[in-house]
Amino acid sequence: MTDGDSLNSGGCAGPKDAPPRPSADGVIARINEIRANETLSTFAKSIGVHKETLRRVLKMGQSPRLDVLLAVCRQRDINANWLLLGIEPKHRKDPPVEPLEIPGTQTTVGEDDERPRSPRGGHQRSSPTRRVRQS
Repeated sequence: MTDGDSLNSGGCAGPKDAPPRPSADGVIARINEIRANETLSTFAKSIGVHKETLRRVLKMGQSPRLDVLLAVCRQRDINANWLLLGIEPKHRKDPPVEPLEIPGTQTTVGEDDERPRSPRGGHQRSSPTRRVRQS
């Protein structure tokens, strides 16, 4: 584990074999470790996150949102267990999965966005009906 992590929230002593729990301070420290000497702006751009979102996390101590955590893991090939809990290994062992085209369909499996694509390239609606706002 990395310094700053706590195994139990709220300072309560729990069983010694209790699974580790993520702490915002530990996650922020590990993001800073990944970032190393990169500027905030460069790092944010490289992972596809807005600079101000990242600034609130790294400079102001705001708990990172799930999309920020996923961006760090995906763009830097980081193991989510390491990022959240400090459990080794730091980097993912498996190579990224290539998208799989399903013959005879417009469906691609394994992309970041797993929703089926319509023939025109847009996303299919999850609901066949459309809600209309009444005034």
